[in-house]
Amino acid sequence: MEINKTTTKHYTVLDVTKDPFMTFGTLRYIREKNNMEMEGLRTCFNCDHKFNDKEDIFLAIIKGKKNKFLCEKCKNEALKDIKK
Repeated sequence: MEINKTTTKHYTVLDVTKDPFMTFGTLRYIREKNNMEMEGLRTCFNCDHKFNDKEDIFLAIIKGKKNKFLCEKCKNEALKDIKK
């Protein structure tokens, strides 16, 4: 027997930084230096793109959630949708 369940969650993006928040490598360095967790921060919140150390990350303000990080492609899509 197989049971497959799919859960879809919808999030409202209130705002996204137009300029990079920082590089992923800087974020990783600061958090690891201060013994802070990196769980859930290594990938784009929207598309699960895995960040590399030299890549810029963008801060997204999500309604009812903690702030999340987006890749540049998802940041551009979010900014287009916010303007509508």
